[in-house]
This record gives sequence, structure tokens and C-alpha cells, in this order.
Amino acid sequence: MIILLPLYLLKLRREVENAKRRKRQKEATLRQNARRLKKLIDNSILPAITENEKVDNISHSDAFELIRLLSRLYDYLYGNVDEFKEEVELLLSDIIELEYDFEFAEERAKHREEKRDIARIMKDYGIPIEKIAKNVGFSVSEIENL
Repeated sequence: MIILLPLYLLKLRREVENAKRRKRQKEATLRQNARRLKKLIDNSILPAITENEKVDNISHSDAFELIRLLSRLYDYLYGNVDEFKEEVELLLSDIIELEYDFEFAEERAKHREEKRDIARIMKDYGIPIEKIAKNVGFSVSEIENL
């Protein structure tokens, strides 16, 4: 079900299309829908993705992909609505920042796993645990548990 979270953006699509066709209060209605969409993303979609990652329902890369899908779907559905650009510009920069954070964390995890492999090899060669811990930047207990 988590994979469907980006599709919540469709929730306001019909209302936005109807507002675009209006002659009266078109801009105000579109801005109101943009605020509602921002609230939906800020209070429902993004927290659900990050919470599900924290409790290991989804992997880090899955969370990253969901955020990328969210951003792409937003651009597709609402990217051409000027009123949305004004109201949701900060939100999109937040999503881009989250994408960067996820990508950076993914790289860190990969690097940490490589260091763990090196520590295992050093341990297999009989190098003292304290020396391994100092060289790879892990605690002595982490090295002992390898």
C-alpha cells in the first residue's frame, strides 16, 4: 500500500481541472487547492514515507524512489499551473533536499558496509581488534561482533 502514497496527488486533480475552467475566482481557487496539496504532502505523504522507512516497512532506497516518484508526478500533474508554482515552490525544494539526503545516506551506508568488509578481513588475518577499530573508525565492540 505504501507504494501508492504518491498517487494521493491525484486527490485534488479534478478540483484543479474544474478551477482552471472557471472564469471567476480562478486564481484564488487554484491557490487554495495548492495550499491543500502542500498540506497533504507535508502532513500525510512525506511523513508516511519517512515513518515507514524508520520502522523497516520499506528500505531506504524504496523511500528514495517514492519521493522521486512523488516529485515527478507532481511535475506532471501540476507543473504547468502557475498558481501552484508560487504556492508550492518551497515544498518542491524540500522534496529535492529530501532526495539529496536520501541519496547521501545511501552512499554513507554503502561506504560503511565496505569498511565493515575490510574490518572482517583484517580480523580474519589476526590483526588486533583495537588496531582495526582505530583504522576503520568503528568501536571495539562493533569489531568484536563482526
